[in-house]
Amino acid sequence: MGVVYEAEQPDPKRAVALKVIRGGRFVDDHLIRLFQREADALARLRHPGIAPIYESGRTDDGQHFFTMELVHGVPLADYFRNRPPCATFDEELRLRLSIFSKIAAAVSYAHQRGVIHRDLKPANILITAAEGVPDLKILDFGLARITDTDIAATTSIIGVQGTLSYMSPEQARGMPDEVDFRTDIYSLGVILYELLTGNLPHNFAGKSVVAAMRMICEEPVPPPRRALDGSKIDGDLQTIVLKALEKDPERRYSSVAALNDDLERYLRNEPVLACPPSTLYHIRKLTSRHKVAVTFAGVLIVLLAAFAVVMTVQARRIAGERNRANLEADASRQVSGFLEGLFEVSDPATARGNTITARELLDRGAEKIDRELGNQPLTQARMKYTLGSVLLKLGLFPKAAPLLESAVHIQEARLGPADPALAESRNRLAQVYSEQAEYPKAESLFRANLSQAEKNYGKDSTQAADIADSLAEVWTYLGKYDEAEALLKRCLAIYRKNLGPDHSKIGLVMNDLSYISNSRGRDKEARAYLQESLRIREKALGQDHPDVLESMSNLGVLLWLQKEYVEAASLLERAVAGYQKVLGPANSEVGRQMTNLANVYLDQRQFDKAEPLYLRALEIREKALGPTHPDVGHTLNRLADLRKKQGRFPEAIVLLEKSIATYNKALGPDSVESSISRNNLANLYRDRRRFDLAEPLYQKALAGIEKAMGPTNPNVAEVLDAYSEMLKKDGRSSEAERLKARAEEIRKAAK
Repeated sequence: MGVVYEAEQPDPKRAVALKVIRGGRFVDDHLIRLFQREADALARLRHPGIAPIYESGRTDDGQHFFTMELVHGVPLADYFRNRPPCATFDEELRLRLSIFSKIAAAVSYAHQRGVIHRDLKPANILITAAEGVPDLKILDFGLARITDTDIAATTSIIGVQGTLSYMSPEQARGMPDEVDFRTDIYSLGVILYELLTGNLPHNFAGKSVVAAMRMICEEPVPPPRRALDGSKIDGDLQTIVLKALEKDPERRYSSVAALNDDLERYLRNEPVLACPPSTLYHIRKLTSRHKVAVTFAGVLIVLLAAFAVVMTVQARRIAGERNRANLEADASRQVSGFLEGLFEVSDPATARGNTITARELLDRGAEKIDRELGNQPLTQARMKYTLGSVLLKLGLFPKAAPLLESAVHIQEARLGPADPALAESRNRLAQVYSEQAEYPKAESLFRANLSQAEKNYGKDSTQAADIADSLAEVWTYLGKYDEAEALLKRCLAIYRKNLGPDHSKIGLVMNDLSYISNSRGRDKEARAYLQESLRIREKALGQDHPDVLESMSNLGVLLWLQKEYVEAASLLERAVAGYQKVLGPANSEVGRQMTNLANVYLDQRQFDKAEPLYLRALEIREKALGPTHPDVGHTLNRLADLRKKQGRFPEAIVLLEKSIATYNKALGPDSVESSISRNNLANLYRDRRRFDLAEPLYQKALAGIEKAMGPTNPNVAEVLDAYSEMLKKDGRSSEAERLKARAEEIRKAAK
């Protein structure tokens, strides 16, 4: 459909893949629609396993084109053909299944965004790295269907299209209205079959196209009993493959996520949810394919069917309880998948701010869970987890907390402590507690999950590192900097070893380390961490991802603290615009970024720019987080500084007192934040020569910062300087000199 060139984009300067439609100016409307639909499909997708689109349009002479990421790699089949196998069959099997899991994750992401690939095959999957579990990119969405807008156009212009060996029966029949997400599941089943056996499910050698299509639609797939080196493929894995390759789409996995879940269960030696097709099902398929033969052999078939029924009664009775459990789990997964798809529009990384309708649907869904799922507790728990997770992403923490608390309570009563579903719910609930500044509760849950993950997966596993990173963040908020820094460096080593040097999780850890370095006065180290974090995250996630915006914002704040105002303002203006686009204008994170940008304007005495940002940020944060959240206290503190510089001292005093009360309630009276606000209020009283009010505030601020950050922290020196200046103005010069000398000693020690 197109010719692909390696090209260079001038702005931003980078190497790209340039795809130009085949046929130039004389291409027909049918191919133009296909070409444009590929661009539209790629525009929806931002995933590490899918090559992203950068630009599309027409050249000056009318040729259609689009540019996308330039991917250097080898096709999937060539990668396995040219590399030496692992030392054992089990190692080789796990490697191949882990690569397949990455493919499935990328396809599942596309499905969640309404894109069906329809031409999945090894030639469209490039392996881009060869260390550990290789990275990959899925290419060529030229036959993709965009489900919510494209079905009518597809029906009118597409007959039988795709790659024959990987084509589903519904594709082979040329019936576009039958094609849905399960078409890609069939193609994934063919790829998995080929990865395990080295062969395709059907051998089309010497067959006409018509005969090959008949085989796809009617001939059963031979069970993949033997693997590449002759090792036997066990029954569970064979069942998974054959379920993905069912002729009838209704009998396939309902989603790619369900297929991937079964593979993960297999790798953990847990029972898989897929069950082999029954004897009666095989008989029905045999009858439909060979009607004449069945007419002559009817009596024999009846006898065989009766024999099969007798032989299976006992097995069915024994397996009854297991089957019922599997059915309940399967129903739970299907309902969860439906709701997750229904509320996908509410995910900030996808919705780009369009969340009003989704919130209304969430409210309705939350009301129905207890009423309609009371007799299905595990399904009910899964639904509450799903809704709570979406509410967390929307920043609606008070609504998310009770749903997730109930999910954890149900799962703790009915599942074992090692169950992954319980761990997921605990993690989500801990995140909500952290966002609500309930750090001791979050710490307790993260500690329990970290201990369980280390038992399940090992201390040096990425699963354990994921939880450890979250725990370290909570420790940072609690002022446990030594413990947090040690844990983050451990996470960094694990990610580098298991994921490579440029994985997005490494950017996350470096972002967190920068906060600790900055809090410890190690400014150069903090800046280096943030610059590397931003580089890694942009490379892995693209410019508009919330994680990229986080590192961009943090670097802007650090540059503000280092008085590099022009570059700081540029970064923070981009962060504000990006967060508004991704999260919507009323999200709490937008309030944070507005406060940061206003701080830069304030230090440049651009009060007309700073004031509306502070006021809007305060409004957003109070509404999204509640009036006692520490982020509200931060904005109050900064707004008070603006009022002070404007000469509006009574307003500044009221704001600082409110800030202190907010911090006291959220973090405790000895927190760093409360102490800094007391120091600011003391400075205000000092400048108004109210020394009687300033001195006790200085003393309490000094004690709080020393307790939280240590007696040699540079912040202690700042309070000592301010306190010393007050004493000097009060005529107590000897006391002032003593405090000044102590501040200098702290600074020398820090250097």
